[in-house]
Amino acid sequence: MKIGILYHSETGNTKKIAQNIYNHFEPEADIFNISQVFPDSIVRYDYIFIGMPTHGDNLPEKFRNPKIWEILSGREIALFFTHTTQMTSYSPEKLLENAKRIFDEQNVIIKESWHCRGENKRVDIVEWLRIHQPDRYEQAFTAVGSPTEIDERNVIDWAKDILKSFSLEVKE
Repeated sequence: MKIGILYHSETGNTKKIAQNIYNHFEPEADIFNISQVFPDSIVRYDYIFIGMPTHGDNLPEKFRNPKIWEILSGREIALFFTHTTQMTSYSPEKLLENAKRIFDEQNVIIKESWHCRGENKRVDIVEWLRIHQPDRYEQAFTAVGSPTEIDERNVIDWAKDILKSFSLEVKE
């Protein structure tokens, strides 16, 4: 079994989750930060995990690269993302809805998804939230210290369940 983990991270939260998946499944896994490299050889992986932060309710600009869609076309992937909003908030659900629409348009199937909170460490974004979206500004402060150790354990359980559903051997 060979697992590809592709991620984009701006404040380290998504990288932390991606690295956690990688650490659990190596040497069967390879990890790539798409901000630095996007491997043409992604087709050689049995399963692909894609991680990203939220940008409001939309995908980050890094995921609008046509090369990504060309290489992933026809594949089933697992999507994970991090956000500062409350778990019961509208934003994670809206992002997933938008992601499914965009991925579907590109013939990429989101088989499973998972998300957790992440601390927003970008002062410019926190200040923008304070002025324009005070409800999300308050939520940003309750995400300090996220992702947590519980999130790190939960993402591994999620990843193992997905791989088992594909009848792939899973390292416990």
